[in-house]
Amino acid sequence: MLSGAITVKRVRALAPAVRRVVDEQLDALEQAGPGADLIETFAGPVPLLVICELLGIPAEDRVGVQRGSAVGTDVTNTLETQLENSPRWPPTWAS
Repeated sequence: MLSGAITVKRVRALAPAVRRVVDEQLDALEQAGPGADLIETFAGPVPLLVICELLGIPAEDRVGVQRGSAVGTDVTNTLETQLENSPRWPPTWAS
């Protein structure tokens, strides 16, 4: 499934999108002001947003992916909570 998405050519072509993601999150960090949470505002979102770019997940679906990721990696959540909040993978993501 991922072998076509992760090629040297594709990753190189992704550089402008990675710069944009980083710039957007740095802007959000700056807007949050002094005392902003670096993990919540920058270090947490950037890798997942870059993965979304790499996989071609539309921008409008990324909030759901971020929410599902946060819930899915929180070990205090029950399996039921994790499943209820996991993102639904629309067929368009597979193309």
